[in-house]
Amino acid sequence: MGIKATYLKQNLTEYQGNPFIEALPPILSIEEAYELLSYYPPYDNEERNLPVHQRLHAILRLKRVFEPLERTLELEKTFSKIIRHSYINRNPLEKEHIEILSELYSKLSTGSQDLTLNRDLRPASLSFSIIGYPGVGKSSSIEMILALYPQVIVHREGLNVIQIVWIKLNCPHDGSLKTLCMSFFQKIDELIGSDYLYKFGHKRNSISSMIIHMGHLAKLHGISVIVIDEIQHLLTSKGDVPEQMMNFFVTIVNEIGISVVIVGTMKAKGLLQKDFRQARRSADVGNIVWQQMNRDENWDVFMMSLWEYQWTKNVTPLTEDFSKILYEESQGIKDIAIKIYMIAQTNAIVTGLETITEPLIRSIINNELSIVKPMIDALKKGDINRLLLYDDLNPFDVENYINEQIEYENIKEKMRSKAIDEQKKVQNENRSISAKVIMSLVNLGIEPEIAEQTTESIIKKKKNYKETELMQVVLSQVEKKKEETREPTNKDKKGLECRLKSVIENGRNQKQTAYESLLEKGYIASPSEDFL
Repeated sequence: MGIKATYLKQNLTEYQGNPFIEALPPILSIEEAYELLSYYPPYDNEERNLPVHQRLHAILRLKRVFEPLERTLELEKTFSKIIRHSYINRNPLEKEHIEILSELYSKLSTGSQDLTLNRDLRPASLSFSIIGYPGVGKSSSIEMILALYPQVIVHREGLNVIQIVWIKLNCPHDGSLKTLCMSFFQKIDELIGSDYLYKFGHKRNSISSMIIHMGHLAKLHGISVIVIDEIQHLLTSKGDVPEQMMNFFVTIVNEIGISVVIVGTMKAKGLLQKDFRQARRSADVGNIVWQQMNRDENWDVFMMSLWEYQWTKNVTPLTEDFSKILYEESQGIKDIAIKIYMIAQTNAIVTGLETITEPLIRSIINNELSIVKPMIDALKKGDINRLLLYDDLNPFDVENYINEQIEYENIKEKMRSKAIDEQKKVQNENRSISAKVIMSLVNLGIEPEIAEQTTESIIKKKKNYKETELMQVVLSQVEKKKEETREPTNKDKKGLECRLKSVIENGRNQKQTAYESLLEKGYIASPSEDFL
């Protein structure tokens, strides 16, 4: 459950002597942030020689590649500020913090629904929102940045406080405030092993009561920031639900003193501008808008990082043309670019092409990724109104696509293996049967060499003989060869002479010459055959 607090000396006056801030990692420079945020999964060039089904598994690593862009580093700086700034006036060692907890506890005890605190006791919380097209990396960047901070820090040494630095929640699909509150309690329970959902999140509890308890727990556990993702879900809610939810966020910021970061697609822009601007404080950034990448240095760096990972047998160098085509096909949407690259490698491997080609890349958006083609076309045309219709790129699951190819390859491998096993089994059975037959033939007085040659010759023509059947066929063949190679005896000669006389005699009775009779019975060849 979290890490034990270790305290770092702070250079800034407002951060000094505050255990909630001193227990955080140090403030990062841009270079340090880039180093810590970058993630490149392991890769070995020799993996290109692995079997097909293993290489398909390796391609899934591309989903984990993370290359921080300029805006990612700017976002890290913003989070660094709001996390620390939220703890100003929330020093657990100072009496003001105890007074806030006491005031909130008093409100809970009396059943008050008023969250307003004494103005002098309100922390300096901040807020901002991030909106952008789906797939541009909003959520993944936030998750990577939040991962730089321990989520739970355990303070001992007289404090006995469990600090929760941040919490990330998804906006409920139905826009229900009660559902969001319950998710908050459940998340804390998962982090520290409490039972707040059971105590405060029962469905019979009012929303107002839940909000009061949320405020108390946020103070008690030193929660700095709450991130609410997928805020566009509010737009599907009926009535005044969106307005209630946004007012709730404003209350968290202005009255409880917790920083709030709201994340959503471009569709939520109007909602945020209308309602969230009521929050009294901002982080000097307001609404951050993340659009697709431009084809500039950021794109080039991203492409170089991505292109390093190739599992086709033939290595395809990154050229200006490949970079241009992948940008055209993805329109700078990071998620789509990665999926195209993953599918291109998958198709190249399973078809035996083993090379990434331009036609292969161009084919994907019309086939496997056809579901996002309307959004790509809208981006190409700059049709803002059409772009607002697209909230999600998840309908196509590239991981599921590759897993299906892996399963298909596994089935083919099993079939190949089974065929080989069956072939070996038949060969072993044939060897066993042929050995028995050869031994029996030798025992019958047939020369071992003739017995072996005849048996092997017959098995090659037909492999599934039974022992008795094979014995009969081999014996017949041996006897036939004997007959063909045997010298004629006097008895044979006399028999032939008698047969010829009989043919001539029968011919005379038919008024045929001896020549005509022998020719008719085939004992003499026709003279015309000599010319054929």
